[in-house]
Amino acid sequence: MQFDGINNFTVYDDNEREVECEVITTFYCEATDGHYVVFTSGESDEEGNVVIEVSKYDPHSKEMELLAITDEQEQEIIGETLDRILEVEFEGEEEE
Repeated sequence: MQFDGINNFTVYDDNEREVECEVITTFYCEATDGHYVVFTSGESDEEGNVVIEVSKYDPHSKEMELLAITDEQEQEIIGETLDRILEVEFEGEEEE
């Protein structure tokens, strides 16, 4: 499943309720050889910050299946990669 051109998608929470999510960005990480989607359901944490989530996905699958990132090393690599991506995006916005 490719997320190109997809801005929103629906997932089901633990209570089987539909949750509408917005795609923030997607990226490929060479270090893990994985494709990732960054998204939000618009929920906020206790400090009022919008919660974002990252899931792995298979771009060659016909079904949209989000895969959990359970390996601690992969989580760390993806966190660092996402920080760099967001840093570049926010720097670009500040220059405008």
